[in-house]
Amino acid sequence: MHARELTQDPKPGQTSSEATCGGRSFEVPAKDLGDGWYAVRPFGPAAHYDLELFAQGGGDMVASLRWRTPVDGPMPEPSARLALIANHDGKPDSYGLELAIDDLAETPQRASAEIKVTAGNGRS
Repeated sequence: MHARELTQDPKPGQTSSEATCGGRSFEVPAKDLGDGWYAVRPFGPAAHYDLELFAQGGGDMVASLRWRTPVDGPMPEPSARLALIANHDGKPDSYGLELAIDDLAETPQRASAEIKVTAGNGRS
């Protein structure tokens, strides 16, 4: 289950993209209770979230719902990824260096990074 934090107070009739722009998102663990029932507990900081649900069976189902967690839950472990080469149209290509850091407990006001890339031949 995927959750995206709302960055503004939700308003009736407001689309998810209007309320979640720039909010953090993460996968929320769901506990299988059996017979097609699942339990979802607060996860991440107390906030309003849009949850995206996906199901498969005799067909596919996709749904979104708005969820408010009144108390903080556990946070996922922070992670980072670095990308230099992309597979675009079946050919390796580079669009520049990309650094992403996910699942921080708080969104920093400022951030900076310094990355040195060295090729296999020793050139940077």
